[in-house]
Parts: sequence; structure tokens; C-alpha cells
Amino acid sequence: GVNELKAWALEYLGQIDEQMKAKELQARYEAEKIDITLPAEMTEEALNKILSGERVVYMLNGDRMSVCEFENDAECVVYTTENKGFILEILSGSIPKITFAAKLHYHFAFENNTVLNNLSFDCEIAAYLLDPSASDYNIEKLCFRYDSPYFKQAEENAELVSLVKLYEVLKKKTKW
Repeated sequence: GVNELKAWALEYLGQIDEQMKAKELQARYEAEKIDITLPAEMTEEALNKILSGERVVYMLNGDRMSVCEFENDAECVVYTTENKGFILEILSGSIPKITFAAKLHYHFAFENNTVLNNLSFDCEIAAYLLDPSASDYNIEKLCFRYDSPYFKQAEENAELVSLVKLYEVLKKKTKW
């Protein structure tokens, strides 16, 4: 009846509003340029450069690690590796680490007889602290929710590259 129609109309209008906001945000972030160097296989030289930096932003999916090294605020070099030695050296190293879903990374380190050392920020935990009742924490939705750029142009590395800016937003919001 009428109540079902009202409920449907409100839901439909909410979806349209969300789509409009998403398009507006995407247009705004397309203006925020970031130069992304396509993924390169991590070398010993790249590993040493990463470990000597101020911080490392990384993601670990199974046995593959992707690292975003920022040359400056607008230039990101993405390195990937399946080299377990490199991965464990980054995880156990003293460099401050920023990531997403670190619980799995602790398990990976433990299974390989090392530790995840100096984890300075987990965006998934920060998102949970800001909204423990949310049913889903993923980087794209969090970027949308917290008005942080989601870099679709980074394609398969969009989550990693977007994590850098999301970290900055969540750090301010959590005062962590």
C-alpha cells in the first residue's frame, strides 16, 4: 500500500543522494592528482630505501606484499613482492608501519617465527573505533564515508594508494 510506496521512495531517494555524493567526490578527487608509478617488483635496493624511510604504508594479501613509497605528497611508487625474506624484513623492521587489517599480518609474522614490529596505525581498527556498529570495513567505503580520496586510477593498487590519505583522515579523527 501507501506505506510500502513511501518506504520504497525514501530508500530510492537515499540511493540517488548517495550516488550523487559519490560522483561529486570522485570529480573532486580526480582534480587531486597523484602520480603513481606502476608496480615494480621489489629489489634489494628498493627494500633498503623503504626501510630507511620515515614510514611504510603497505598491504599484505596472502603471500604478496604491496608497498607504497611516497617520494613526496604527489608521487607514489608501488613495489610488490612475494619474497618472504623481504616481507619478513619489513614486518619485523623498526620502521613505523601503516596498514589495513593487521591482525592477519600478526598471524603471518608469527607463522614465520618473527613479529610485526612497530605497527603505528591500522586503518581498520581506527574505523572500528570510530563506528563499532558498522557491518563492513573496506577501504573504498571508508574513503567515501570519511571524505578521503579513493584513487581509482591506481587500478589494482587503488586500495593501497588510497590508504595513505585515509590514514591521514582517520588519524585526525581518532586523535591517535
